[in-house]
Amino acid sequence: MFILKMIMQQPRPQGSCSTSCGMPSGHTLVSVGTFVWIFMEVHYAQLMDQRQKNIILAVAGVLLIPVGWSRVVFHDHSWAQVLVGAVIGGLVGVLWYAMLQHRLTTWILKLVKAWLPFMELNYPLEGLVEEAPWAPTASAYGATGTQKAQVR
Repeated sequence: MFILKMIMQQPRPQGSCSTSCGMPSGHTLVSVGTFVWIFMEVHYAQLMDQRQKNIILAVAGVLLIPVGWSRVVFHDHSWAQVLVGAVIGGLVGVLWYAMLQHRLTTWILKLVKAWLPFMELNYPLEGLVEEAPWAPTASAYGATGTQKAQVR
């Protein structure tokens, strides 16, 4: 966000108390990004029933979606700055969700947990499905336990 503000260098609207550049709206970027991530987590969750999902999304929506509107009302951003912040935030939310679903991220979280034992591995909420070890087996090469190698 800070890099984008330096690149775009669009001033804030008249009446803003802030002197930094206003494009994109950082508050909107973070709030929409967080909402999109929560939405995706809740939408794909299998341990929650529809009523629980609706409550979580309603609370998240009430708390996070009006942030952009408030930035315009208080003259800290224009609608264009809020819209750009919302679009970038939505993309960041989707990328964040996708990154958290990646096996490498899970491995990194386990590594951090090993270094910082006070941390808890509580993500994903539905538990982690461990994959089998990658060690080669005889059956991987076409042999089975009942076949014996023939020597000629």
